[in-house]
Amino acid sequence: MKMKMKKDNYKIKRVNKPRKLKTKIKKYEFVIEIYDSNGKRRNRYYTTLANAEEDYTRMLQKISQEKVQPEKRQSAKDVIEFREATAYAESIGMTLDDMVSEYIEVQRLLASHNRSNLEKALERYVAWREKNDINITLGEAINLYANSEYFAGLRDSTKKCSRSILNRLVVDFGITTPLACLSTQKVEKWVTNLVKTHKYQTPGEVISLSTQHTTLRTLAAFWKFCMKKGFVSKNVPNEIYLCRPKRQDPQIYTPEEVSAIIQLTPPYSDLRLYACLAVFVGLRPVEICKLRWSAINITDKEIQLGSDVTKMSIRRVVNIPDNLIEWLQPWEKKFGSKALVLKNGPSTQWCFLRRLRLSGIPPIHDGLRHTCASYLFAKTNNSNYTAQQLGHCVAILNKNYKGLARKHVAEEFYSIRPDIDGQPEIRMES
Repeated sequence: MKMKMKKDNYKIKRVNKPRKLKTKIKKYEFVIEIYDSNGKRRNRYYTTLANAEEDYTRMLQKISQEKVQPEKRQSAKDVIEFREATAYAESIGMTLDDMVSEYIEVQRLLASHNRSNLEKALERYVAWREKNDINITLGEAINLYANSEYFAGLRDSTKKCSRSILNRLVVDFGITTPLACLSTQKVEKWVTNLVKTHKYQTPGEVISLSTQHTTLRTLAAFWKFCMKKGFVSKNVPNEIYLCRPKRQDPQIYTPEEVSAIIQLTPPYSDLRLYACLAVFVGLRPVEICKLRWSAINITDKEIQLGSDVTKMSIRRVVNIPDNLIEWLQPWEKKFGSKALVLKNGPSTQWCFLRRLRLSGIPPIHDGLRHTCASYLFAKTNNSNYTAQQLGHCVAILNKNYKGLARKHVAEEFYSIRPDIDGQPEIRMES
């Protein structure tokens, strides 16, 4: 049994081998002499030699370890810095060990981005914070954008599309996400992985490349607004590169298909009026919905579209062909009034497209306008005149519609006139 002693509070410098006592001290027969760092001798007593030798071996190992790794005495400066660091960690609700672990993790993250200097990283962050408002969340920025004068001046269809895209952005990233934290990589990954959600589309299928470009244009307009407000320092969507979609020639309807489409609409109805204005003078759906009877001048054979009606907010005068004047005769009494041509334009457009889908005629996106532009270009062979009538630029007109139709087919198209019963027929004028 080993003699019970107080816990060692001294440093062992040297120890002698166990020896037997000449005279027993109570029940102890063996002793080990220990010398501390101050040269003071201390004795330990044991009842058996085995216990003494075991303790002797342990103390020798301790002395050898201290020689290999000598204890370094802390200076007064180190003690003060340690106390200050501990106090600072407590002031921010952390222990000193937690704060050191956090520092090591930050250094590891910096190393993964080739940034080894913490001070330089902090300087870059401070400069970034001066240019970006970290307190503006994605939801707040979108609300400000939706209530701005710029957004109010957009077309209704553009507003609807923009709201849909921005709503999906909020759902996927979160309404409380800081706007400045949306990097180019995050937005690019989100755009390229968007899936279709419309009920007529394949669920889970990635959106087309052209739709991705439309999404990027919408996001770029939103980020441009945020840059002017000082929320962010750069337009993130403008830094995203997408491949250009392959351009395809516009599809158009034949004169026989145009006659069949007009025949789908009841005589003297808004549906027929919508179809005739769209196919024979190429007015856009939005322009037809905003058009008033006072803008139609049958005497001069003109339709005057004000800047509040056209897509580009530029006044345009459209010439009315002879066959369209015959189609407009049933509404002769309404000419000159300030009422809208269509009582409910969006509903009329929706009903027309639904009838077209149910009829079996393959629907073409903007097919009526493409048809008008192609046949007008083929008939006049004048790109400047056709571009002025359609509200296009000449370069786009030549790129899309040049050579798409033949002149004799265009003559058949402009010969589609109503018969006695109000049904369409191709009637060539002598």
